[in-house]
Amino acid sequence: MRAVCTFAAVALVAMTSPSRAETVQLYAAGSLRAALTEVARAFESESGQTVQGKYGPSGLLKDEIAAGAKADVFASANMDCTAARESQKQTPELQIVELPDNLAVGADYGLTVITGASSAAERFAKFTMSAAGQKILASHGFAPGQTER
Repeated sequence: MRAVCTFAAVALVAMTSPSRAETVQLYAAGSLRAALTEVARAFESESGQTVQGKYGPSGLLKDEIAAGAKADVFASANMDCTAARESQKQTPELQIVELPDNLAVGADYGLTVITGASSAAERFAKFTMSAAGQKILASHGFAPGQTER
């Protein structure tokens, strides 16, 4: 079975020029810890912004966010949590990233920028989908992104 890893960046915030260092609050599935920690470090190095990650089970993180936890970006291992595929239908430039068969775990991943997030959150999501971010993800076994129509 081939799993699809979707990093669909749903930009719900206006992109502004950084006037001060902002911290991106990243909530992400534990299975993404290594890959997204490396993406976050590269983003920090390039942008001067800080990413503070919290990793754990997607359903529990979703519940924390729903209860009011401060999160800017949510990377879920459960597409039902993020509706990223539906978001891609509305924003076709969002990418689908497939896992190689030998790494497929049957999870669909989504990356969502939360409404009201810091302006750095959108920049982090775009960096994750950039060539530099995709190269890091590929080094962790994620296939290059492609746009699903």
